[in-house]
Amino acid sequence: MNELRGEHEQQMYELKLQNQDKIDELQLKHDGDMRKMGQRLKEELAAKNEKIKDMDRQQQKDKILREKAENALRNMDDLKEVQKNLAVDRDIINQEKEIL
Repeated sequence: MNELRGEHEQQMYELKLQNQDKIDELQLKHDGDMRKMGQRLKEELAAKNEKIKDMDRQQQKDKILREKAENALRNMDDLKEVQKNLAVDRDIINQEKEIL
């Protein structure tokens, strides 16, 4: 009877060791998977942050181009006004020449 009990305890001890080995193996696998996932998420976050920076830079460039275009339109309007004034002045000078 003691022999059976001893065998049973030995088997239980071996099963406990096997289960602990499996648990350790699974824990190591889980830890490795978590590290890989953490690294992948860090890389994805870095890529998204870089994309945001690129978009911000592009938005800044677009803003500058829009401002330059608006300035160019204002300058064109100013030049058109000067051109009109010159045309009026020319007409006045031509009329004065005809009078003289």
